[in-house]
Amino acid sequence: MIKKIAISAAAAAIMFASAVPTFASTTVTISHNGALSHNGVGVINTSYSKVKQTNNTFVGTFVASSTNTGGNSASFNTGGSSSITTGGSSTSVSVGVEGGTNVNTASPCGCQTGDTTVDISNNGAGSNNGVFVVNSTSNVVKQSNNTVVGTAVVTQTNTGDNSASFNTGGSSSITTGGSSTSVDVLVSGSSNSN
Repeated sequence: MIKKIAISAAAAAIMFASAVPTFASTTVTISHNGALSHNGVGVINTSYSKVKQTNNTFVGTFVASSTNTGGNSASFNTGGSSSITTGGSSTSVSVGVEGGTNVNTASPCGCQTGDTTVDISNNGAGSNNGVFVVNSTSNVVKQSNNTVVGTAVVTQTNTGDNSASFNTGGSSSITTGGSSTSVDVLVSGSSNSN
């Protein structure tokens, strides 16, 4: 007969994408059995860890930008000079979108860290004793990212549409500043780190 069987096992849990599957120590003892006895012990330790991380990023941006220093009028003047001087007109639009990031800090192995000890001793003559031990570990990591970005930018600058007409008795002049626009759109996708 089997006098003593001591088995302990532990499995770790997955929490916040961090898992360390492991076994505690396992001890199997077959001892002090009678002559011609048949004694057997089977032990299966299984540890399974699964980490699943998903990022979904959906971004829609719309930017409308307009500047205007034009549309000035110095018309229908009499007896003097007329002039229009405008400053520059410029717009600068910058849009930046960054996707999500998965970082997995789980143990990459999930290997057994405890000891397995088998003791077969002090059994009677002609006894038949056997121990079957299987330690199995599995660690599955799945990471996925989905990034969808739609960006629309409408920009306008104006220093024109100035008028200096129908003036008498002097000179007329129109001087406008420069007109410029700058658009910068930067989209960086998602990333995984394991």
